[in-house]
Amino acid sequence: MWFMGSDGISLSASNPPAIISTLDSSWQFKGYGNFYGSARKDCILWQNSNDGVLAIWRMDGTKISATASLPIVSAEWQIIAVADLAGDSVDDIVWQQVNTGQLLIWFMKDGESIKSTSLVTYGGNEVIVDGSWQIRGAYTFDGDAMADMLWQNTTTGEVVMWIMNGATITTVSPVTHNGTPMRIGPSWLYRGWGYFDADNKADILWHNPDNGIVVIWNMNGSSISSVAIPGVVGGEWSIQ
Repeated sequence: MWFMGSDGISLSASNPPAIISTLDSSWQFKGYGNFYGSARKDCILWQNSNDGVLAIWRMDGTKISATASLPIVSAEWQIIAVADLAGDSVDDIVWQQVNTGQLLIWFMKDGESIKSTSLVTYGGNEVIVDGSWQIRGAYTFDGDAMADMLWQNTTTGEVVMWIMNGATITTVSPVTHNGTPMRIGPSWLYRGWGYFDADNKADILWHNPDNGIVVIWNMNGSSISSVAIPGVVGGEWSIQ
């Protein structure tokens, strides 16, 4: 683990890099989140690719303060997001069935147990997502406490937002700019999100490695309120 200095660029002089633990290659990082209802995302979620075992590490700096195991899940189900879908300040786990496209949410509690499970529905019907659509993240785009989902069609480039209420999709909208639905070409790579304009609504970060341009979509629900280009980063650099 690297602790960063106040400038956000240099390493902290008072907290040198530290090794947390050692895992063999069968353990895969699946996300980080807040599974205990604390004020910070202090948990790391791991899954063992051999047997499907899920493990949560709760961190205190570089120390693992608690560990928890969750039920074993078959390889047909894959974790696609970790986010607070219930609006209770505890992150939940979103799964997708790779063969059928079904979506399932584990609503979590206490960091160590599953409060409930629910299939994702829209208009009272179970949602099936075909392989041309990939989730790009689950965050709150409309400013409420519950995470929404962002999807991209890798064939057409369409970008669509699901406004969520728990496991229920309340609204499906194309992401638009000045009323025009957006399509993203294959040269543009989704690189994450952040509150770039400090309005408590998630914004979207893209990078084109061909020309190095970095673009931020400042979002207001499914509408792009403004577009910013903070800089140009060469293809030899990748945003993590």
